[in-house]
Amino acid sequence: MMMSKLLGAMAVFLMLLCQQTTAYAQNGPSEWTSAPCTSLALGPTQDISHVQRIYLFGPQGHTTQYKFFADGQCRQPLYSFVFIGGVEMGGPVKDVADAVEAKVTFSKILFTLDSPRGAQAAKQCADGKFEVAVQRDVSGSSCLFMKPVQSCGVDYDIVKIKDGMATPGFRTADMCKPEGRPTKLQSVGANFLQQF
Repeated sequence: MMMSKLLGAMAVFLMLLCQQTTAYAQNGPSEWTSAPCTSLALGPTQDISHVQRIYLFGPQGHTTQYKFFADGQCRQPLYSFVFIGGVEMGGPVKDVADAVEAKVTFSKILFTLDSPRGAQAAKQCADGKFEVAVQRDVSGSSCLFMKPVQSCGVDYDIVKIKDGMATPGFRTADMCKPEGRPTKLQSVGANFLQQF
């Protein structure tokens, strides 16, 4: 409940996207989610992940939660991230229909070891010493596929929002630079859930 309140208070990213591409933003902050359990590769250098994604967007920025699981039914939690920051929208993306450029910034990255199953992955995050169910700020450290905020506090991304579905870009090896911006979309997006 506390986490949901935090996420709700920070709500942003997709709502700002909606301001340019859909009518959702006219009614206030919004919540989007991927399917209850999604299996996909987030980028070419990453294995298939079993993940649940929640995006909250509002006038002050975005709060995005990624929860990773060991199984395709998402019943065996591993670890989770919460990303907090802002977004700037750009123009249309060449050769990607209905997609627009997005510059997503990160002011804070939080990591939680959700069960002992995720301990091996957690060794690749900060000092590798995590207690189960204790959230830690890892903004200043490398953590799995994320770099320290100080050296890479931005993702140059693309997003397509159409028919109640928001789909981000297929991650590249270095999205800290404009030339690292994705050139295609992920295979699964997130569905619009509600306005607040």
